[in-house]
Amino acid sequence: MLFIQQSMPSRTPKSRTATSGKTGKSGVQPSPAVRRAAQLLAHLAEQPGRAFTVSELARTLSLNRATCQAILLSLENVDWVRQGERKAWGLGPGLIPLGDAAESGLPGIDAMRSGVAALHERLGFEALATIATGGQIVVAAHAGGSSALPPVMRVGQAIPFVPPFGLVFVAWSGDAAFERWLARAAAPIARRDVARCRRAAGLARELGYCMTLDPATRRSLGSIMARLAREPRSAETVSRRDRLMQAMTHDEYLVVDPDPLRAPHVSQLAAPVFGPAGDVVAAISLVASPQQISVGNAARLADALMACARGVSARLAGR
Repeated sequence: MLFIQQSMPSRTPKSRTATSGKTGKSGVQPSPAVRRAAQLLAHLAEQPGRAFTVSELARTLSLNRATCQAILLSLENVDWVRQGERKAWGLGPGLIPLGDAAESGLPGIDAMRSGVAALHERLGFEALATIATGGQIVVAAHAGGSSALPPVMRVGQAIPFVPPFGLVFVAWSGDAAFERWLARAAAPIARRDVARCRRAAGLARELGYCMTLDPATRRSLGSIMARLAREPRSAETVSRRDRLMQAMTHDEYLVVDPDPLRAPHVSQLAAPVFGPAGDVVAAISLVASPQQISVGNAARLADALMACARGVSARLAGR
């Protein structure tokens, strides 16, 4: 069952991002009570198998204790939460049909799962399938990897869809989509960094896949993502992640030159999955620890990666 981890917002200017009080197209304000219930369920989903007292939930989510209790009782009525030992609350079985229905509505999820599993079995690297939705890049399927192989990602974990992350979703999508991606940056991007992103996109289209390098900031980000997998509501850790992501806008993270001497170590390869309309609907990635992939042997691995992505695209009648 796929639950999306609701990442805390990155440091994006208010004019460029949604806020909790955003007005819908009809002019109606979203319901604060529904938003709080969604936050509570997301928190429980982020730590499956754990249960929390009302006081723990209220403190973590910055809710009034009585409000938190009322939300839990309402959710208990439909079996979305359940109270267990020491009066602690966890997810209830009533959510299972909803999760199954949500997964069945995600195009190609079965193909993504089988594809990344086969890719990991064949190559030994951590393999991911990701989708871009709601301003985030979300892990939809995962195989392999461990705490020794950062970045440690799990199904449902998400990072903001901001430069330089998510190039694979916009490199084939035209100038308008590319410009919208650049505009999501937390701070204005220097002209030389914009040019680097454009060169990286051009190289990705030429090769058929994206390559990213392994600077020190990326290794630090891997450790941060591993910590967020364990402590998804840590404001300090989220803040550190956002600072690192912003710093990586200026790093030599995106590969712009396939010359092995200029780019000795690759951290990730990503290939696009296309939908029926020719748009990029997902990405298949191989993630490596430092010095496992060089640009010299990336092409061999990329052949298997692109074959996997083409297989998923075919299941979606993609072009």
